Amino acid sequence: MKKCVVYARQSVGNEDLSESVENQKEKCLKLAEKEGLEVVGIFEDLNTSGKTYPTGSEDIAVLDIAFQKWYKEQTTKKMYRDGFGKVIQSLMEVDYILCYDLTRLYRPVTGSFLESHINQLLVIHNVKVMTVNNGIMDMGNFNDSLIIALQNRINHEQIAIQRRKAKEAFKNLKNSGTMKVGLGRLHG
Repeated sequence: MKKCVVYARQSVGNEDLSESVENQKEKCLKLAEKEGLEVVGIFEDLNTSGKTYPTGSEDIAVLDIAFQKWYKEQTTKKMYRDGFGKVIQSLMEVDYILCYDLTRLYRPVTGSFLESHINQLLVIHNVKVMTVNNGIMDMGNFNDSLIIALQNRINHEQIAIQRRKAKEAFKNLKNSGTMKVGLGRLHG
């Protein structure tokens, strides 16, 4: 029987409990059962960005100038993910990492080593990623690797565009003297 670990992550929220993480784990466990995989570990990171490194990769993170720059601009104090570090430690024992989607493992930081570092570890240990949303991804397969890199960049750009538009809309509302709040409108 092939072995797997389940990993779930949510970006912001409660430090103690996350319905999102519980939902991710539940769906991954159902997928493991459907695929006939033995789950040897379940790991999670709460209130943690996918742009942070797993514990155990501190030496690489320190050398990653793009990551260090990104981190300095954040309000978070979490630089590393303990749950994901445990996933990385288990790579020699498993065939798959199960997660809701690939964004739970990492999010791109332009110029960072993070994505390449994680993908390299997966290739070295011949571990595939199985997701609830996108099926099986093999980072050692050129096509999978290329498609995933492109999808990550597109998602990253879309999030940046949405963030810029939201900030601009908020700024326009503020500058117009009209700001919609829960109980109607305030006029400035």
